[in-house]
Amino acid sequence: MMIVRDWSSLAGAGLNSTSPINLADDKSFHPQTMSISAPEARALFDQGQAGFIVQGAWSIGVWNKDNPNLDYGVMAPPVPDSGRKGAIELAGSLPWMGISADSKNPEAAALYLKELYTGDYFQKARVSSGDAFSLIKGINEQYATVPQLKAY
Repeated sequence: MMIVRDWSSLAGAGLNSTSPINLADDKSFHPQTMSISAPEARALFDQGQAGFIVQGAWSIGVWNKDNPNLDYGVMAPPVPDSGRKGAIELAGSLPWMGISADSKNPEAAALYLKELYTGDYFQKARVSSGDAFSLIKGINEQYATVPQLKAY
């Protein structure tokens, strides 16, 4: 229930990772909320079995590809009418791919990483399709065409 804790934090609740949160018994949460995987949750939303889902921008490309008739939008986390009173902890992304010092093909690996981390093709294609945002300056502004991704 990290989302409930994080959104409560925006209202100044002072909750943290050790705060106890109990699921509501009023059916406002899917009964499998604690054990359902993200792909399963996206599919339930896609099928109209959930009124909203808390996911990242990557869901936009999945929904647009798998169910182009799905009518949905995006929103920022809710805050009190009186304004935000707290913050959500933001964990920074760490590098997730590199070249091993023992690589037998460092030149090929370098070319792969260059394409992955530059805007020449891969980054443009991901943003244009609505699958993801790019970290490369200018790519999102220039190539984002999917309305939900732009709103996100």
